[in-house]
Amino acid sequence: MLVPSESRETIEMRQLAIVAHELRNPLAAAWCAVRMLGRTTPCTPEIKQALPLIERQLGCIARIVDDLVDVASVTSGRLSLQKQRVDLTELLQGAIHACRQRIDAGGHEFSISMGMAPVLVNADPLRLTQVFANLLDNAVKYSEPCGRIGVAMESWHEVAVVMVEDNGVGIRADVLPRIFDLFVQGGTPMIGSSRGLGVGLAVAKQIVEEHNGRIEARSAGIGFGSRFTVRIPLAKI
Repeated sequence: MLVPSESRETIEMRQLAIVAHELRNPLAAAWCAVRMLGRTTPCTPEIKQALPLIERQLGCIARIVDDLVDVASVTSGRLSLQKQRVDLTELLQGAIHACRQRIDAGGHEFSISMGMAPVLVNADPLRLTQVFANLLDNAVKYSEPCGRIGVAMESWHEVAVVMVEDNGVGIRADVLPRIFDLFVQGGTPMIGSSRGLGVGLAVAKQIVEEHNGRIEARSAGIGFGSRFTVRIPLAKI
């Protein structure tokens, strides 16, 4: 019997979170075992070739597990934030650093436009960095090799504005209004990657709104790339 104050969806999401947490321990053990194998000698050519593949796939599984935990937190309203006064410039640079290897691996033309002065906001540094890293990761996934990806930041009218733009495959017009809903994907195939769960943007929207900000997506359609804009209030002096 359902508790009156809880919907079936909330209970299912809580169960999903429990499963995701239970998956983390065996996943961590498997990852340690793979790294241990990589240090053993002698290591045959076949093992050398297989280990990086296994490690990449474990990384994919780890990201899926993290997504499941986050989506459960968002749905149940238990997304916790540890806010502090932080420099948004540093957070954005951290997200760029986290995604730089994938950007370079795709041969993308990458541009950054932001000033050197601190842009102070009251934010959870880990969660807000997660938002920008997610947007950059999507730009890579949905761009052809040697595409153009750009990040720009400016501040005006007591608001910091961060834009992540690409000239990739774009977003279908019928999908664009629902792009931040749970389990909604862009309607176009990722480049050289699996489609994922379609929860990253939903989590990003929840995090941004918990910072009293907003996030929006724009795209002229298939083949015309996309732009995601995040607005966060500046910290009061």
